[in-house]
Amino acid sequence: MIEEQLSAILAEIAELDTNRTRLERRAQVLRDAIQSLEAVIGVEAAHDVTAEEEPSYAARLRLIVPPRTTGDRLLVLMQSEPGRAWTLGELLEKMREKGWINPTVRHQRETLRLAINALARNNPTVVRLTPTSYRFTGRALEEVRR
Repeated sequence: MIEEQLSAILAEIAELDTNRTRLERRAQVLRDAIQSLEAVIGVEAAHDVTAEEEPSYAARLRLIVPPRTTGDRLLVLMQSEPGRAWTLGELLEKMREKGWINPTVRHQRETLRLAINALARNNPTVVRLTPTSYRFTGRALEEVRR
């Protein structure tokens, strides 16, 4: 009985070691990719902005990697035009243009409404003007996330 348990534990340890090695290799591949992307972004950023305006690493990475959550995506859209009053329809249209909303979702407008309402509740820079209109009143994304 104890020998079987010991054998099972040793087998699990061997499997975990194999997985750890695989994950370490994958992590190194991703680190290399990040370094390559940083090099590309750094060259492009030098042409687009002055040295004192150069965006943070996180902001530069967002130029390549889209925001993960619907709320973050909405925030990015709204920050592109601070002070503008956005309707749900306009936000939905922009999300579709960018491919940031799943086209198979049946109730896209409702999904968006729930996300923007949560964003307005939790982020003081997003203000709900009417039941279907919102405004970003804060700073640019890279300033907010630093």
